[in-house]
Amino acid sequence: MRRSRKGMKSGMKDFEAKTSPRQKVDTESWFIECYRNNQGHPLRTLVHLYKGNYHKFVLAVICFFAKHACVWVLPIITANIINDVTSHNPDTFRNIIFYSILEAGLIRAVVETIRLYFDIAPDAEITIEANPGTLNAQKLDVYRGCGINRISLGLQSADNRELKALGRIHTFEEFLKSFERARQAGFWSVNVDLMSALPGQTLESWKNTLKKVAMLKPEHISAYSLIIEENTPFWDHYGEGCSGKSCDANRFAGDSYDADSLWKPLPDEETERKMYQITRDFLETQGYQRYEISNYAKPGFECRHNVGYWTGTEYLGLGLGSSSCFHGSRFSNETDLQTYLELDFLNDGLVKLYQNVEPQTRKSKIEEFMFLGLRMMRGVSDIDFTANFGVKIRSVYGDRIDKLIANGLLKEEGSRIALTDWGIDISNYVLSEFLL
Repeated sequence: MRRSRKGMKSGMKDFEAKTSPRQKVDTESWFIECYRNNQGHPLRTLVHLYKGNYHKFVLAVICFFAKHACVWVLPIITANIINDVTSHNPDTFRNIIFYSILEAGLIRAVVETIRLYFDIAPDAEITIEANPGTLNAQKLDVYRGCGINRISLGLQSADNRELKALGRIHTFEEFLKSFERARQAGFWSVNVDLMSALPGQTLESWKNTLKKVAMLKPEHISAYSLIIEENTPFWDHYGEGCSGKSCDANRFAGDSYDADSLWKPLPDEETERKMYQITRDFLETQGYQRYEISNYAKPGFECRHNVGYWTGTEYLGLGLGSSSCFHGSRFSNETDLQTYLELDFLNDGLVKLYQNVEPQTRKSKIEEFMFLGLRMMRGVSDIDFTANFGVKIRSVYGDRIDKLIANGLLKEEGSRIALTDWGIDISNYVLSEFLL
């Protein structure tokens, strides 16, 4: 039933006349009375004012923290997981399960927040890294539900002894369950991370890892060799200047070395090279195309982030310790958790957030173009080089390119220059030739 505009206006006036003044007087009197009754104490007055509405207040507080949790809770949870694992806490497993439950909801909050403030392409590739030891069906459902469409599983090896030597918390059997759960959750773009040249690893065990993973038919495989980083337990035992008998692990082989020791010998350079060749040849027979030195994919499943990184696409890192290449500069975010949490992003927090800002010069851009581009199997294009820098690639690197081609380390096909198989084997040397 429709009411006339005149009738509605008359009704509103009657309502205002009957209620507004009375409510205003009563409200003001109530505030004054509460203040006097509580002897002017602000906290007690506030509590009295909320009397009868405590449940609404609690609900509002919960909603506020749920909305903003992704900003400050996720770094704390990550730090606690790292502390539990590295300190060998007896409650590590229980704590990780607890954190994992929280983490799934926080990941969803992060993705939803990103969608709120950024324009995300409908077909955007959204990848999440996952540890097979902590992945479950509930988390996978949350990931897919918030739009994550690609998952990367850090297997490293199909040999449980090698996983133990790496200090991984999962077994190969747990990885298999995680992989199947990912498929059931609707992930049809899956990457598996593998690592060769591990302590105690042989050519045969590496072949078995490749075969077992290929049987699962993931869309993408990343196969890197182990790099001994400083400030790690591996550096203490295998790095330059290490101490103790484990430092001599590389000088032992086979039965002459204690098979029960955690610190088994590393494969020698020749074995490591053969592992790389086996990886390349075997995965090609399984339908994988090598598009970058260490990355293989089924046609159409090349990692967009990888390709973007190697071809110089800008990227923005968000969160504790993340790195960016944006607006002509490379920079990283604050790495100290407590400092990060104390930043005031509404004032000068952004200035303090960014660390190690390195403006890119023309020289550094040219070097980076060559370093990164040559990691791709397609190499670098003289057309792209000219478009970026206004000169031909040979006007900068002509003599060096000719020398490397003559030595069988580079090949030239049309307007493109790429590494040969031999050049890939000693890529560090080849890339160093493009320093200006």
